Amino acid sequence: MPETWKNLCPIDEKEHPIQRQAWHGGWIYRMERGPGLGAEKEPVVDRTLEKYNSAVLSAWLQGYSTADSYLREEKSEQASRDM
Repeated sequence: MPETWKNLCPIDEKEHPIQRQAWHGGWIYRMERGPGLGAEKEPVVDRTLEKYNSAVLSAWLQGYSTADSYLREEKSEQASRDM
């Protein structure tokens, strides 16, 4: 799976390295922490909003969303195989 994010990330590494890093950060966050943002995670979101511009935040959210879709698809395929 380490190479998966590289294959799925639509952001060019040479043109937009910071956005690509943010996309990867969103991917990692979703893969390691699961869905949703509980009350304990809200301060992290607030700090992120203050620290980064909208392009970086958008890239992070895209990475998070792609990881979420990837995991849902993987879970669905596993369920189909188990039937």
